[in-house]
Amino acid sequence: MSAAAHPPARWRSLLAGPLAVLAVDVGAAPPDPEPRALKSVDVRETRQAPGLLLDAPAPTGSRLGLTLRETPAAVEVVQGEAVRARGDRSLNDAITRLTGFASSATPGNGGTALSARGFAGQGSVMQLYDGTRTYVGAGTVTFPFDPWTVGSLEVLRGPASVLYGEGAIGGVVNVVPKRPTRLQAPVDVYGAIGTDGVAALGLGTGGPIGDRWSSRIEEIQRRG
Repeated sequence: MSAAAHPPARWRSLLAGPLAVLAVDVGAAPPDPEPRALKSVDVRETRQAPGLLLDAPAPTGSRLGLTLRETPAAVEVVQGEAVRARGDRSLNDAITRLTGFASSATPGNGGTALSARGFAGQGSVMQLYDGTRTYVGAGTVTFPFDPWTVGSLEVLRGPASVLYGEGAIGGVVNVVPKRPTRLQAPVDVYGAIGTDGVAALGLGTGGPIGDRWSSRIEEIQRRG
């Protein structure tokens, strides 16, 4: 015990060597540079991206005027600006970008049939125009509507879609058009050209008509 508490003299000299070197190294270290002032950071609140407006009303998912955040159902809303920014040429292109939706289009169903949650066809995934049901005739639904005129796409998935009657067990897609406005809207112009004769030209505007009426005019022509 005494040997452990008091090591021999030669051990004390070996242990003191590295400590002495360490002390010399620390003493020779260059002084720290003077602290520099950091640039200020300005944090501002930003609006949510199109398609993620959780506090906006979603009438497709509820009859009570609830917002997306409050609706106890799988509801998704995509603004028309986001649809057009993606370059979707048809409603099926835009809808099938949504979570859980796929196209089951064939010549026999008018090229507009969808599938969701294991259900497919016009009788299982319902399509609405501004909340109005489009009925199936001869197994097809003609839906002559272009993404250029879309104000928003609202989708409701699962059993809650039976709000719109029989046959909507897979889901509901509600196409909401651009709304008339009391303010004079600028003229929107859209043009596209591509290979294989693909071309498109779209125009749109809106504004007041007298003291009581509002208007919205949209026109789109596509080729190829």
